Amino acid sequence: MAAETRLLIDVGSTSVRALAVDADDRILARASRPLKTQEAGRRVEYRAGDLLAAVEGAACEAAEGRLIDQAGLAVQRGSIACWDRRTGEPLAPVISWRDRRTADEAPPLPTTDIRMRTGLRFSPYAGAPKIAWCRAHLPAVVQAERRGRLAAGPLGSFLAARLGASVQPGCDHTLAQRTLLWSRARRGWDQDLLDAFDIPESILPEVVGSTADFGSVGILPGAPPLRALVGDQNVLPFIDGQPDPHTLYVNLGTGAFLIRPVAEPIDTDRFQLSYLGGDAGFALEGSVHGAGSALAWLARHDQGGSRFTPGRLAALDPAAEPSALFLNTIDGLGSPWWCGGPEAAFAGVANPESLSFDRRLAAVVESIAFLIRANLEAMNRLTAPPRRIIVSGGLGQSDFLVARLGGLIDVELLRLRSAEGTAMGLGALLSDRPLPDAAFEPVPCGTVPAIERRYGSWLEALRLHMQDPDDEPGRVRNPR
Repeated sequence: MAAETRLLIDVGSTSVRALAVDADDRILARASRPLKTQEAGRRVEYRAGDLLAAVEGAACEAAEGRLIDQAGLAVQRGSIACWDRRTGEPLAPVISWRDRRTADEAPPLPTTDIRMRTGLRFSPYAGAPKIAWCRAHLPAVVQAERRGRLAAGPLGSFLAARLGASVQPGCDHTLAQRTLLWSRARRGWDQDLLDAFDIPESILPEVVGSTADFGSVGILPGAPPLRALVGDQNVLPFIDGQPDPHTLYVNLGTGAFLIRPVAEPIDTDRFQLSYLGGDAGFALEGSVHGAGSALAWLARHDQGGSRFTPGRLAALDPAAEPSALFLNTIDGLGSPWWCGGPEAAFAGVANPESLSFDRRLAAVVESIAFLIRANLEAMNRLTAPPRRIIVSGGLGQSDFLVARLGGLIDVELLRLRSAEGTAMGLGALLSDRPLPDAAFEPVPCGTVPAIERRYGSWLEALRLHMQDPDDEPGRVRNPR
């Protein structure tokens, strides 16, 4: 009997990646397609047809010449779609999780009430405000709803419905939670939240587990079953088979996400309380907004022309010492502050161009490690410190970044050898077994006094630049 081959599809913010892997989690083939957004002011959208074509193209290329036994789909979480329930045709552009068109609208319930019901902070990045906007402003959506044919929900539900050729769209709990319409108590749509956002349950997909029957992928030979649909960040902890409450998982992409499984839910306004699904329960989730996006910012602000390349990042000497501190507030400060923060800048440097590009690059990358350390400190005030930290993702391949992080922590640090942390977690979820030890690389760790001092100076510079450093907890506050 031939060994099982799985197709793992990861739909991120800037690209779609698809991997074909064997029963031993070895990558047999990979393919990718870029994703392009249309941006105007606060609006960030994808052309739905282009996005679907990118997913199908990457999937077909990775599966070419192979008989796929089952497929899984991990998707960016806050993006939403509206489509015709009968034909599957999109009725509007896909609205990205980064879209803030509803930022000026007041929450329909007290924010504490929303957080206690869902586990998540109210945010214009969530799905519910976007779906409500579409129902109020898009004629095609309004017309489809009048005819009883409107389907709306997370992007993953639309993609699963199209790939799996399913008339009844499904939505797993991790994606449902990100809409802010999901009840953590009932594990389903919350009627009070639906009423508050004025969204009828009839247009939403059915909430199911992350591993379920999502139809058959008809574009592939043999029409393999689509057996998993999950939010991209929520799936990383499954690289351990089941999420380990003693491990902090860090996924470094456009943003950086820190996932710390917890035995019991912890109510806090400093972190999200993300549902991992099933018996895995909940996790504290921290967000560093300026990871890969901070490198993009540096490239845009390079007056010498864009000198940033992945090769330049890889060539950074792990022992190099940046000469400046970078206040990394790209896309705002995420956890544990949750505020805009000061303007992104090299602290105390009037003319950044006076610094070499590599020194500026090192300072920006170092700031990502500092933000992770700040989140770790704040998490450790809420639960016992982790026994190990696992880093993954494209930026996790940077030796300079992981060396800097290693110099800031005193617990075991491992790096996933593959940059495809989300896909590897998805594969482990499908197979219900952990990745082998060989999939991880130990990273030297132990606090380095010089790096500790720079971190303290960076934290103080950030605090001094805050408009109100003594603001309420969870917004603008020293994470210590």
